[in-house]
Amino acid sequence: MELVFIKWIPNEYDIELDENSFALLNNQDVELIKESGIKGKLKVVGGSTKFEGKQRAKAIIIMKSNIKETLSIPQPHGDTAIYIQSEKIFNIYPKNVNTLERIIELRPSEFNKQHTLYRFESANVNGGKSGGTAFGWK
Repeated sequence: MELVFIKWIPNEYDIELDENSFALLNNQDVELIKESGIKGKLKVVGGSTKFEGKQRAKAIIIMKSNIKETLSIPQPHGDTAIYIQSEKIFNIYPKNVNTLERIIELRPSEFNKQHTLYRFESANVNGGKSGGTAFGWK
């Protein structure tokens, strides 16, 4: 599983990616983001990679603000999925992307209210979870 975390400042203009974003996004990722219809400034703020199993999946998580409660989103299955923050949910693009029962969990930090934490279930037979800080907010 590969995770990419992107801060989003919505506006009415086409997406604007900072040049450092291409360290974690490939051309197909950028095209998929454009196809999603999102508008505004996007800045990649981090990522995480843990490859297990035969199929590689990528979750691109786009957020505009911290969340107030824990939210769970399904992991993509052997594909790239974009998760765009809405009011209290995340919209998934493309809508027909294959997902798993395993989840990616996003939650506000108990210790630093300016951080959003993530955790995801591992694909290995022993289970397990990996996680850390996804976003820092000011």
